[in-house]
Amino acid sequence: MSELNEKPSVRSRFITAYNTLVNALSFNPALRKTWRALVSEIRHPEHGEETPPSHPNGFIKMFRKRRLTIAESYLTIATYLDSDKYRERLHALTLITEQAFHSKALAMPLNTARVQIALMKEAVKYRDDRRRQMELLRDFSVSSFGQPLAIRRYLTELNLVEVPETGKQLKDLGMGFDTHVHDNASYGRKTPSQLIIDAFIKGISEITIGYNSVSHPEIIEEALEAGAIMGITVHIGIEYSVRTDGKRFHYMFLLPPLRNASGFKAFMKKYGASIRVFLDGLEEIRKRRMRSIERLIAHFNKTFRAEINEGYPEGSMYALPPLSVNDIQALVPMDHATRMHLGELLYHKLTPVLFRRRELRLAQRRLAAAEESRGEIPVWESQKAEERYQEAVRACQSILPEQLRLTYFSNPALSEYATVFNDLPRLSAQLRQTGGLVKILHPLEHGFSAAMRMLVRYASSIDSVEVYNMYDRENREIAEIMQFAKCIRLMNAGDAEGLRALAADGVAVSDKDIDACVRHCRARPIIPRCGSDSTGRSTVIPGMGFIFENRIPARQRSAFIKAHATLPPPVARLIAENRGMPPDTAVVSMGKTFAEVHKHEDENTVHAIPPKRAWRYLNPALKNIIFAAAGFIPAYFFIGPVFACVWFVITGGRNAIVDSISSRGYSPKAWNIKSINFDNLAQSLFFTGFSVPLLSFVKLQFDHLWPLADSGMLYQAVKFFTLCTINGAYLFTHNMLRGFEPTTARMNFFRSVLASPLAAIFAPALDIVHIPSVVQAKFWSDFVAAFIEGSRKLMTIVDIRTRNIREVLARFTADSEMRNIALIDLMYFFYTDPRSRTALNNALIDRPHGLKALAAFFTRRAHKPSEASGQTRDMLTAWFDEPLNLVRITECILATYDRATAHTLIDLVSSAFPEMQEWLRQHRE
Repeated sequence: MSELNEKPSVRSRFITAYNTLVNALSFNPALRKTWRALVSEIRHPEHGEETPPSHPNGFIKMFRKRRLTIAESYLTIATYLDSDKYRERLHALTLITEQAFHSKALAMPLNTARVQIALMKEAVKYRDDRRRQMELLRDFSVSSFGQPLAIRRYLTELNLVEVPETGKQLKDLGMGFDTHVHDNASYGRKTPSQLIIDAFIKGISEITIGYNSVSHPEIIEEALEAGAIMGITVHIGIEYSVRTDGKRFHYMFLLPPLRNASGFKAFMKKYGASIRVFLDGLEEIRKRRMRSIERLIAHFNKTFRAEINEGYPEGSMYALPPLSVNDIQALVPMDHATRMHLGELLYHKLTPVLFRRRELRLAQRRLAAAEESRGEIPVWESQKAEERYQEAVRACQSILPEQLRLTYFSNPALSEYATVFNDLPRLSAQLRQTGGLVKILHPLEHGFSAAMRMLVRYASSIDSVEVYNMYDRENREIAEIMQFAKCIRLMNAGDAEGLRALAADGVAVSDKDIDACVRHCRARPIIPRCGSDSTGRSTVIPGMGFIFENRIPARQRSAFIKAHATLPPPVARLIAENRGMPPDTAVVSMGKTFAEVHKHEDENTVHAIPPKRAWRYLNPALKNIIFAAAGFIPAYFFIGPVFACVWFVITGGRNAIVDSISSRGYSPKAWNIKSINFDNLAQSLFFTGFSVPLLSFVKLQFDHLWPLADSGMLYQAVKFFTLCTINGAYLFTHNMLRGFEPTTARMNFFRSVLASPLAAIFAPALDIVHIPSVVQAKFWSDFVAAFIEGSRKLMTIVDIRTRNIREVLARFTADSEMRNIALIDLMYFFYTDPRSRTALNNALIDRPHGLKALAAFFTRRAHKPSEASGQTRDMLTAWFDEPLNLVRITECILATYDRATAHTLIDLVSSAFPEMQEWLRQHRE
């Protein structure tokens, strides 16, 4: 055992040195600063500053980065568990949505928002992994540009389905669905807002959330409002059980569609009295459930705790203290507690105890190894210490909340409690009067025979059936599930003989019941549903969401289906036909099919950072130098150092000028280095360097194959047409590889081809000074690109700015506080970004922009501003015409913000106010 005291191996020391070097060369100082701010938010979420309701791209950017606002808001949603904190959670959710939908993405805004929220959620999750957090922050920065290739790569890495970009919300896209999920107000782990965020990230269009009661209506209202904020349809279901024919079956009362919290309030006001018996029964069941939880905790403390603490002194840091009902309050509001929370309670209490035990056994192992090496103790004692350490390690590795619940809190004699409902037809009739539906949940809990008997006898009292429950299926044979699906199909088909044949195998149901069932189902078929029953706890059962295979993009379909579970074909056929899909459409689970294994390894174990990840997250400045150097080498050897430098100056200058003009305007005085996208510039230098040997080869082959004299306009025209066409094809290829939009790639192809006439015209003059033809072709290609590519970037930037300003102007009709914030946002846009002036002009006169403006120019249609835009322009002009308004908004800032923030904002508005005042006066007409 002496090797335990040895220094780390040579391999471990090498990997550690390698990782240290990679980490030192990764990321840039700005990202490291952002990471430190993120860590501070995670460690001290209660110290987070309240975010003013500024536009996501408004003056708030002077104080906070978008990614930090998203992370802080997610922490609020995940940590504020009390039901009375629902307003704070909804406010945080609104911030997340606004921030996520205001990236620089125009091509894939919905998918970009999903990716960015998912990245920041992961960054919060990996709070103990510094490098992983910085990787995620870097990915967030890259994803902000919304390049389709990058967004699709992140969707694949995050195991997410790409949703169509139609400008519609998720609820209108018909993507994922789940008719049975839980939040922390019933059996779940996550708050309603947190659950809706997960649904949004996954691409789920509609979900049904199950509750045990309506004793805290604010939780249900939160779920509905959260769905409205994120564009997801949320259905509300109330779960209950009814004793039927001596067996307890579980049901869900599906409330009629409710759009928001107001709809739920109106529903309860209208129907609360008529379903009072039902609501009172739910309250009694809640009390019985709490008594069962108390029994389970008392039984655990009396029996299992002593077993867990065996070998450790009672009251020591290595012994698990008794559990208390009050401890649940730290996880979930007491009124919402269920036995599902007991596994999580024990997990939170036991995890630190097991950690301390492992560290104790590690110290004892090392001490025993040292004593054994000195001959002070026998080998068997050292081996015993090793065995105790390995046992402690296994205990840390295997601990899971769901497994703890099943092991210690599943005693049916203690956990079960009687229901107060025993008349299904009567109860169903009362609930249906509200416009709601009755659905039976996991009907196979008592076996197929009991399920078929209950369903046939009480078909008229049931509207829907959960033919497949992802959580319950672990306890069912697949043959039983398929047999039940066949039963549903026969019932809805009105096949009495088929039902009799199915019942012949031990199902106690009469012909009279079958005939009555068939008559009812012919008139009103029972709706088949599938639900995950997800609680966010299990690591072995796929999580929330299902999707039809034909809704998965073709490029993702095969890999996604391979990595996820699919429903049995007979079940999928029922679900697909009910939703109007082709019968052979597969239904795919959107939850993962594998468990996350949290392994504990010795503290000396190190893993090398993979080279691919090391390169991906290399410091951008260093990576750009490598790109530029790699591109310069082939240019140097093919056209020499002078023309290689000229080549790079042309490419680099064109990128810098285009970026500066598109973002800061035509005046060089307004240009700054921050406007230049150096990542794009470096990649352009890399690819342009490799175009030199390609064009040189083409030029050599052209001269060899040209049958006529190598002079004259015909020669020049054909030569440069050939060179520019090949260059255009090369541009198109590497543009697509770099993730550019297809439109941009095609424009770059045609701009190269369009440069050939200019190159041919000026070739005689440039040939005199011995400038190579490939350099001439390059110059004119970039000359044309400066107009075409610059115009494209300009249109994109103005589109984004116009969108932002129109959203700010829409707030002018709000209350005075919101109007003041909108005015500060407007002055921030105006003063800090020259292109916002063009966008403001477009918004104030409601001028079309982008492709619509181009179409209007060519069709020569006169533009007529809308009445609303005219009113906004007049109101804004009138406000800035009054000098006292500068004083008023200064006083508003002083009264609202702290000293540092107020000083910055007053400096902004005092500088922007006179400039904007003069600009509005000049543009009055």
